[in-house]
Amino acid sequence: MIEEHSSVVLTEPLPAAGLEAGDVGVVVHVHRDGEAFEVEFMTLDGNTLTVETLTTKQIRAPAIAISRTFASAPLICLTELETPWRTAPDSNG
Repeated sequence: MIEEHSSVVLTEPLPAAGLEAGDVGVVVHVHRDGEAFEVEFMTLDGNTLTVETLTTKQIRAPAIAISRTFASAPLICLTELETPWRTAPDSNG
């Protein structure tokens, strides 16, 4: 059950909001016993990108954390991977 303050993962892109499937948000309000959710999407430095009203089909519980770059600030993304661990490439090549 998804509750307020839970982290959730977007399951489909929302181009109008600049969000992609896999982006992570936090539930800030639950509507009608879980029929819909207000989800806030933020940068890692705490700036809100958007707050969207989403259905249970548009979000899911998180799996494994990875990150990607959104504009000039990184955004946490969660995705299910085929392997239990993914490592980033070594900065030395």
